[in-house]
Amino acid sequence: PGAPHGIVKVEVPSGVVPKLVVCGGHHNILLAENGALYSWGRAGLGQLGLQNADITKDYTKPMLIPKFTDEKVVAVSLGFTHSAVTTAEGKVYMFGDNSNGQLGMITAGDSKTADAKFSHHPHAIMPSSRFRGVACGRYHTML
Repeated sequence: PGAPHGIVKVEVPSGVVPKLVVCGGHHNILLAENGALYSWGRAGLGQLGLQNADITKDYTKPMLIPKFTDEKVVAVSLGFTHSAVTTAEGKVYMFGDNSNGQLGMITAGDSKTADAKFSHHPHAIMPSSRFRGVACGRYHTML
């Protein structure tokens, strides 16, 4: 409700040079040339990665995701309502909907029980591991 449909012109913040734009179900992420990340769209399940986002609001302008100001992002993948980010160091961060365990936040031994239904805060998946990339499907994630 309230979110524009079809082709929509989006104005990026002044000085931001887009490198890549990725679309999810109802959210988008822009990777800038300098590695910074910006998100916009529906915030309801944390998929924007904005910790203080109003979950009842649709964000129509790209907002800087503060978590990644000190890390260089090299790849982004979006599911229907979750997001994944890969850094130059090979870390993968996830945020958004976890109702199907797609963020990797599950109870040990029970792949069908999600510990948290969603996360606004990007968290590292297996922080001691290094990955080349990540791919998100509608309700799942592949590393």
